[in-house]
Amino acid sequence: MQREILFKAKRKDDNEWVYGYLIIDKVGCSDNETGKDIYYIAGNSDMYVEVISETICQYTGLNDKNGVKIFENDLLKPPSFLDDEQRPCLCIYNQKNNVNEIIGFGLYQYNNYFSRYEDLVYSDEWDEFEVIGNVFDEEVE
Repeated sequence: MQREILFKAKRKDDNEWVYGYLIIDKVGCSDNETGKDIYYIAGNSDMYVEVISETICQYTGLNDKNGVKIFENDLLKPPSFLDDEQRPCLCIYNQKNNVNEIIGFGLYQYNNYFSRYEDLVYSDEWDEFEVIGNVFDEEVE
């Protein structure tokens, strides 16, 4: 089964989330004022929406316990059997995971990258977590 390729990012004009395919305008269409590439999300319609590049998040291909799609940079509440205090975790895409050299998505305790839930990278337990926010939204308590 192939993973669905999907991205989300905040719109440049109103800071709202948009979902779809990521498009990077590189063919001589750079922003002349800043000299940077322009990033767009193309949704179900044929419209391209310019987005804030720093907020681009890739879909993991996994859903939480409520069926909500889990994206990179999402904050998740772990199930009580993993963490009695249910401290938020951060979903991050790793180019290299020094624990076992896995390349892929992993969960880390938020604001504490040394405490890893690396055993869940290929686990069935992703669907026991709950998405409670994203690092680009307001802080989660």
